[in-house]
Amino acid sequence: MTLMLPNGLQAQQQPQRGWGFPVWQQPAQSPVPFFAPQQRPDATTENTQPSNPAAADRRRPERTEDMWRNISDRIKAERVMYFTNRIQLTPAEAQAFWPIYNELDEKKDVLYKQRADIAMRYMQHALTLTDRELETMLNQYWQIYQKEYKLTSDYHKKFLSVLSPAKVMKLYMVEEQFKNSYLQRMRAGGQPMGGTEPNRAAQR
Repeated sequence: MTLMLPNGLQAQQQPQRGWGFPVWQQPAQSPVPFFAPQQRPDATTENTQPSNPAAADRRRPERTEDMWRNISDRIKAERVMYFTNRIQLTPAEAQAFWPIYNELDEKKDVLYKQRADIAMRYMQHALTLTDRELETMLNQYWQIYQKEYKLTSDYHKKFLSVLSPAKVMKLYMVEEQFKNSYLQRMRAGGQPMGGTEPNRAAQR
């Protein structure tokens, strides 16, 4: 099965020994990815080649990391506006709420990266892993879920210390709505959620 993503990227579901993780591939005749440097109209192919390919290779991961950091910052800024409007946070509530939520978000991000690392190792070595190695990997994966559950439970109490039960319930509903909206936007081409970027002062 092939899913079309923005900028010509495709997700192809490839059958592999019992697991069906999507493999992100660039079509052979695809447009230039959105993070690729744009060529000037008057520039020739020869002029766009780096004079030092080794140095260019060293810079490429840094550019990619900066790109994803910028995307993450934009998502977080839009999330402030989205949550604040729909939960109807007062300035005092926003000032108390956002440090707690951002702290939880950072801790969840650490766990997500650990889980993604395990998934990547599994996808790379699925055909050669022994049962013992798979069991170890599975235990690590499950432990991360347990940590995430405890983390969510602990921060649920913190949210209730600064927001009413009604607004905490709204928070969980709005959080799901925001995730779904972003997925829909990505499928539609990744257009901004609207308007100008929100003031980040509400996040502090």
